[in-house]
Amino acid sequence: IDTDKLIEKKVGTDIPTIFRNMGEGYFRGIEQEIVNSCSPLNGKILATGGGVILNSDNIRALRSNGRIYFIDRPLRELLPTEDRPLSSTREDVEKRYAERYHIYLSSCDKRIEVDGSAKDVADKIIGDFFNENICD
Repeated sequence: IDTDKLIEKKVGTDIPTIFRNMGEGYFRGIEQEIVNSCSPLNGKILATGGGVILNSDNIRALRSNGRIYFIDRPLRELLPTEDRPLSSTREDVEKRYAERYHIYLSSCDKRIEVDGSAKDVADKIIGDFFNENICD
């Protein structure tokens, strides 16, 4: 479940437009509603936006029924894009990285270093998840 896609569906427009017309505070409120509604679901993977960790209530909700994985990509590989309102320039990406990196580390159950393909990263997560949930 991509929480950003659910936010866009609920509001009826894309995230850059939400930020531009209604502001970050409005976006974060809808984001929290979506996280609260999705967190109790079983057997689902939630993909969140990078700012979800800015709200400790989101972290509590996500932890209530699962594990939080921080997919840690090197800063040099993080690219600015126009569809990310707070990271649309290289300077913005670097600023967000500096502001949030320690929060990602303190909020996650497991840091997954990106040192291969997307499949390699998925395999690491699956391996960790099932190793953590084995009943002896």
